Amino acid sequence: MNLGRIHLEKIIMTSEKEIKRAGSRDAFIIATERKIKVRHEDLGSLMGMYKYFNKNNRYITLNQNHSRCAQKVTCYHEIGHDINDQDIAKNSLLQDIRLNMKDPIELRASLFAAETQLVDSEILEYISRGYTLEQIAMETGTYRDYIAMKQVLLRFKGYKVKVDEFNPFFFRVAEGKQNGEYYISC
Repeated sequence: MNLGRIHLEKIIMTSEKEIKRAGSRDAFIIATERKIKVRHEDLGSLMGMYKYFNKNNRYITLNQNHSRCAQKVTCYHEIGHDINDQDIAKNSLLQDIRLNMKDPIELRASLFAAETQLVDSEILEYISRGYTLEQIAMETGTYRDYIAMKQVLLRFKGYKVKVDEFNPFFFRVAEGKQNGEYYISC
């Protein structure tokens, strides 16, 4: 996939900064440190959304009907929007499932999510053991496509890893699954 205008170095540096600031990789802790209010509501088939009203009123809404693990993975993505897309979210509600993942806005949020959630050394260890994307996703409690995105980020960092294609519409695949899950196991 052509990453075009996506600046991987900036995504990596931003992720490192947020992890350090929160003292954790946990999405809910990062959201709290960023002073984002996280709500849980029945969103139907929608996994989550982000809304910015002003500096003190920023919200991530997660589907209360999804597993805690699916909510956490979605929360990482929504934090990516808080970091990069406040200006866009002022004028509209960012509903990720409805948007095309080829859109740089959505792809950037997902790359941030993959970088922040997944530890380089753990992913490299799974890769060295010959795990498939699906197996790594099951072990790490995330989407297979986040693993493929992490491969892109690892390659950018200089690791010699195979880069698998990721489905730019993977959230749409996930929304059709029970509880929004698609290769998530926590």
